[in-house]
Amino acid sequence: CKLVGADYSVVLIRNAGGDLEVNGHHGTRSAIWRSGVRPSTDDHPAQVMAEMRSIALGAIDPAEHPIHRAEGGRSAIGTPLREGDKQVGVLILGWRQPLDPMTEQVQLAETVAGYAATIIDNVRTHERERRLAIEAASRSAELAAVIDHIPDGVYVADLEGRIVLMNPAGNAMMGGGMPTADISGGIGAYTILDPTTRQPVPRRKLAMARALRGESVSRVESIVQREGVPDIWLESSAVPLHNADGVLTGALVVFSDVTRERNLVGELAASEERFRYLYEMVACGVLVQDAKGRVVDANSPAEEILGWTLAEMKGRKTGSLWEAIAEDGKPVPLSQRPTMNAIRSGKAKARQVLGVKRRTGDVKWVQIDTIPVFNPDGSALQVVSSFIDITDLKSAEQ
Repeated sequence: CKLVGADYSVVLIRNAGGDLEVNGHHGTRSAIWRSGVRPSTDDHPAQVMAEMRSIALGAIDPAEHPIHRAEGGRSAIGTPLREGDKQVGVLILGWRQPLDPMTEQVQLAETVAGYAATIIDNVRTHERERRLAIEAASRSAELAAVIDHIPDGVYVADLEGRIVLMNPAGNAMMGGGMPTADISGGIGAYTILDPTTRQPVPRRKLAMARALRGESVSRVESIVQREGVPDIWLESSAVPLHNADGVLTGALVVFSDVTRERNLVGELAASEERFRYLYEMVACGVLVQDAKGRVVDANSPAEEILGWTLAEMKGRKTGSLWEAIAEDGKPVPLSQRPTMNAIRSGKAKARQVLGVKRRTGDVKWVQIDTIPVFNPDGSALQVVSSFIDITDLKSAEQ
């Protein structure tokens, strides 16, 4: 109802005996529209079925249309529901105030009826599916209310790229005011930019335009510039719309405001860049290993002290790269090294001494601090170790 501005809506489906029955209603007040009721054979729904076309009643005659009189209807539209070439029911939309003209409402009613007809056509192939189709059709009267309340923006464009329908969430994202033209680059108050180049997106590359060429588009990002307000970052998907005969009739576009997420990603990237700069500038070596002891990252001082490049170490366990030696000269297996002890105990350790026998044959003595890092569920994620070269100090002690 809300999508087309109607006060009440009713779906009627032809039963096995050929009679119309109420299968769904929304916004109604009278029991005359309760499920299973069969309206008069000469009232509004029957006229639509007989003439096989939409019938708009700009000024309802209460005597002629008692079903609308019961609802206080002043204007109404009835439009056929079709399954392929077969007319299977009627969608009735009513207003409790007079409407003039009604051209736009008729177009929107036929669009909503097309959605219901598509649902019916897809599920109704045998008796069980016929019942499912009736159930689905009964919900078509509520389709507009659902679209009205979803947080994503939704709009329908005709074959000329004109927006004929937009839900409140979409309207709010675009700054309010129902747009009368496609929101393509340079049209109206909007400019659509490519987020990578920051240049206007050509009209033919817009999600809506691609859908109007028969293409399904998934999660395309763009930046919308609007005069006098901050830019917004949208993620859009679009699909072509077809009638029951398979003829392209327009495009449906769904879009989400992802501005906050993209700003956070940008801030995170900047933070990571600052961290990487600091990471490389510190004088001590820094080595990051996963919970199984495999190298994840290392800075330049770590590469110099250990005698291996990050590219050579990454993904390998340190036990396969170098032999570790305790201060008493005995070898230290991987499971007993400070890094793995920190993972196992869950505690940080400081100022431990370890000898690293490099592939060149010499030994580098390091003083190492280790800090374990855990997942939110408490399982081990990584261990970060920082170390300094104390080989000269050890030599002096000896």
